[in-house]
Amino acid sequence: MTCKNCIYEPMCHNVIAYGMDTDDVTGTLITDIEKHCKHFKDKSRVIVPPCKVGDTVYCINTFFQSDPRITECEVDALHITSGKNIRGHKTPSYALVRSKNMRSLSSRIYFEKFGVSAFLTRKEAEKALAEREGEG
Repeated sequence: MTCKNCIYEPMCHNVIAYGMDTDDVTGTLITDIEKHCKHFKDKSRVIVPPCKVGDTVYCINTFFQSDPRITECEVDALHITSGKNIRGHKTPSYALVRSKNMRSLSSRIYFEKFGVSAFLTRKEAEKALAEREGEG
């Protein structure tokens, strides 16, 4: 791996000041930088959730298929999973959200549904809902 694989690469003092990712003697790219830099963190091992706990998200509620509507929810928790459960079945990461109108109801929004049926702004949700209604 090189410095380009590190989450700190854009702001790393070692790369900017010293060219840490190149060998001083040969000038070639170091391909095992994780062994040479104590701050190296592999980008491929970092999960960036689409929201934070406490955020307001807007979900297209299709419980009543004939009358889909936007539900304003608050994120109560984020569940980051390894991708598979003990039996080997797929278990995607999700946000646990609770409707602001009906506090007793909570549901899961899988991360891959953000931008499809869950949105960070009401404007995005309204646009997606209008597009769905235009298709139907």
